[in-house]
Amino acid sequence: MSAPPADPLAALRAHARQSGIRLRRTRLDRGWWRRDIGPLIGRGTDGTGDPVAVPLVFARGRYHVVDPVTRARTPVDAAGATAFTDSVAVPHLPLPARARLRDLLRRGLTGNGRDLRGMLVAGALVAILHLATPLIIGQVLGGLVRGDLRGMAWDVVLYLATAVAAALLEVVLNLRALRFEDRFEANLHLALWDRLLRLPTGFFRGTTSGALANRVLGVAHVRQALDGVPARALLALCTACAGVGLLLVVESGLTWVGFGLVVGTALVSAALGAVVVRRQRAALPAEHRAASVTDEVLAGVTTIKTAAAEPRAFNRWAEAAVAARAGVQGVRRVQAGLAALVTALPISAQLVLLAVLSGPLSGQVPADRFFTANAGLALLVQATITLCAAGVDVAAALPRLGEVSDVLAASPESEPGARPVELAGEIEVRDVTFRYPGSAAPVLDGVSLHVRPGEFVALVGPSGSGKSTLLRLLLGFERPGTGAVRYDGQDLAGLDVGAVRRQCGVVLQDGRLFGGTLRENICGADPLPIEAVWEAVRLAGLEEDVRRLPMGLHTVVPFGGGTLSVGQRQRVLIARALATKPRVLFFDEATSALDNRTQEVVTAGTRRSAATRVVVAHRLSTVRDADRIVVLDRGRVVQSGTFDELFADTDGLFHRLAARQVVGAPFEHAAARSGERPAPEVG
Repeated sequence: MSAPPADPLAALRAHARQSGIRLRRTRLDRGWWRRDIGPLIGRGTDGTGDPVAVPLVFARGRYHVVDPVTRARTPVDAAGATAFTDSVAVPHLPLPARARLRDLLRRGLTGNGRDLRGMLVAGALVAILHLATPLIIGQVLGGLVRGDLRGMAWDVVLYLATAVAAALLEVVLNLRALRFEDRFEANLHLALWDRLLRLPTGFFRGTTSGALANRVLGVAHVRQALDGVPARALLALCTACAGVGLLLVVESGLTWVGFGLVVGTALVSAALGAVVVRRQRAALPAEHRAASVTDEVLAGVTTIKTAAAEPRAFNRWAEAAVAARAGVQGVRRVQAGLAALVTALPISAQLVLLAVLSGPLSGQVPADRFFTANAGLALLVQATITLCAAGVDVAAALPRLGEVSDVLAASPESEPGARPVELAGEIEVRDVTFRYPGSAAPVLDGVSLHVRPGEFVALVGPSGSGKSTLLRLLLGFERPGTGAVRYDGQDLAGLDVGAVRRQCGVVLQDGRLFGGTLRENICGADPLPIEAVWEAVRLAGLEEDVRRLPMGLHTVVPFGGGTLSVGQRQRVLIARALATKPRVLFFDEATSALDNRTQEVVTAGTRRSAATRVVVAHRLSTVRDADRIVVLDRGRVVQSGTFDELFADTDGLFHRLAARQVVGAPFEHAAARSGERPAPEVG
């Protein structure tokens, strides 16, 4: 029987990946066990002392450790909390494969039941206490009219007491609402970003990063637009119900006046809300375009300055910004109309009340009941105004939430239940045809290829022949129109694509470094030991460069690695690919910026690995030692064989491509291989 893993969370992460659950590692602050931050998973021990993963759930004001076998709960105290402080995992469930906006909103409400119940209770109590205001005002002013001042002091004391109690309850309500809003926003963000990272790369082809970020981050705009709205709306709803009840009890004849004002205000607000939705929806495309232009200008600032195109870039950005601003102003003009309604409605309510009392109810309402009804009607009107304003705010936010509907509707890259696989290194491409959306001609046309475990296969061909596209298909970034890509005899379409990629080391032409230390860039998401990192650095021919740096592997590089040379960036990417000892290596022009001596070091390092290697390259020195070279032209395989076999075929495409690199004798590539001069490119 095998021993249990040293890190129980590592085994749990493997099971979570298979189930589609994302686990996020985090560190906990002091006093974490007294705050509800959702379900957690920490490290514990079983009855025999072996390490196990244990659930942590919040109940009755503190976290409890749940025994994984007996389900018994043990409260966490200050002493026991330190055992979980260093590292716990936070589970995040994925959205349904075919999600809708209601699924996203339901996810936002997850874990908020306790706060919602607290808000409802606090709001109801505040509304009841607010009823004391019209009742006391009616009694005091009625007594003044009658000249009866008895008990007025107690009325004032009671009024002050209810005001203080209502204020305290509103503090509780607002704190609950703040926690509800924060958790709601966090849940939405986590669900959306999890969904984005599960989508296939083809989804991102039709939009710019600036526009997509603006749409997804629209959740934050919704949070800002609705700041405080839940608490205000709930309190206003409870107050409106209480106000209607008060009018029914005190003077039922005035209830219809209140109903009329409520309905009229609601109808006007609904009309304004519809206009807000329409204008907000019309303004969003201009806002997304402005975000895209801003992103493009900032990303291409070096190119803009090189071309002395600053005025043109500024004018382009200004046009987009002005168009976006015009849309925002249209929405704000409608909201200004609501502000005018807020000012006019209380005055209108008073005029209507006086008209009713001087007409149909003339002489029928005593002074104390009049003052009570008047204060109650004012309470109802103010609650109605608050509710309608909240409704318009929600209406303005709905188009932003609707902007993420395509993110929710898109199918994840791996379907639920996709099979995990442990790769042996065999790859087969069987009669694959592929074309990009909107393109009539196929990029790949009937391509077939078989790579044996441990084999080194080089893909060569002129630009546009489909080499990089074939690599994208092998990585699951694209799906073939016809045919199949197989790993170890299993169709990639039915496998867990993420599990396949985790066993592959990949360096693409447009690969970039993360912002962070060199070690973090090499390790990626895997907490590798320092020895494994140095081994990868040595295999990538980067050891000498790293040891010359004062901070070594802890040297911080910006996003994109701008402080490193192109060759150094490529070697960091190669070290990242080699660090996890992958079963398959995919290189797309991974050594194009390296000199011959450094490339020999990298080649020797990859040769020590037993991994299957598929390399896209142009340089002779890169493909010379390949077990097999596959030549592509116009999306078809036109030649396959060893370097010597293909070069000897003087009528073949490979010979013509290689001959462009040869100066003088046909086999002068041998001089380039020996390091006498940098090797030029094939094709």
